[in-house]
Amino acid sequence: MLIGEITRGLMEAHGLGVEALAARVRAAGAPNVKYQHIQQLLDTPTRRPRYIPELARAFGMSVAVSYTHLRAHETRE
Repeated sequence: MLIGEITRGLMEAHGLGVEALAARVRAAGAPNVKYQHIQQLLDTPTRRPRYIPELARAFGMSVAVSYTHLRAHETRE
């Protein structure tokens, strides 16, 4: 499972749109992230954005927890 796919799933689980998620990522410490960056991540799921730690914090996770979440999904497929 790719970062864009995980992000999409978490957005759905949290009921967030791209603008709301971008606002959360900015609040988590990446002030330059715009909704277009989030949309690009969803459209091109192989990207590895520089704001991964802030993206994880926007969902109340750490990067380590996010990685564990990723690995759990990979083993189910």
